[in-house]
Amino acid sequence: MAFQKSASLKGSETEYQVSEQCKKYTLRDNNFVETKIGNFHYEQLVHPTFNDPRTVKLIIKVKKDLSGLDLNVTQANGLRTVDLYHDEKFESFIEPVDFILHHMVQEHVLTRLEEEE
Repeated sequence: MAFQKSASLKGSETEYQVSEQCKKYTLRDNNFVETKIGNFHYEQLVHPTFNDPRTVKLIIKVKKDLSGLDLNVTQANGLRTVDLYHDEKFESFIEPVDFILHHMVQEHVLTRLEEEE
């Protein structure tokens, strides 16, 4: 698996990287699970609304030395990557996924990269 210094969700122009303030215990405090090889893995099923049965899975992976990141949104079974931003079927998932990513920024797990103009 190739980790990148910065990553974005498929179809999104917003890029994120691991926060400089992030420590391994910060990841554990935010429900990341340490894998056998030491990387950190976060999975969250996301519903567009509280009582909607449709779901997608947000997956965030962080390299064990906190230097790399991988972001992905898949179907609930985790087999196919979905594009929330360019597929009308998944438009309703944008707000809850962005909420989770914003929470990760507030908790100093991720840093949102500002676009350079």
